[in-house]
Amino acid sequence: MHVRKTLVSLACAAALSAAALPLMTHTTPAVGLHHVHAAVSNRDINAQSFANP
Repeated sequence: MHVRKTLVSLACAAALSAAALPLMTHTTPAVGLHHVHAAVSNRDINAQSFANP
């Protein structure tokens, strides 16, 4: 009984992995990448003379 459950679990895992493989290998082109920048830089913080927490 325990061996049967193990085999069924492995079969399910293999089926799900095979179904997800095409989704995991698909990549999107690196066109239009957006760069994120902080709203406040260290230069701005030092200019305002903020104290260290």
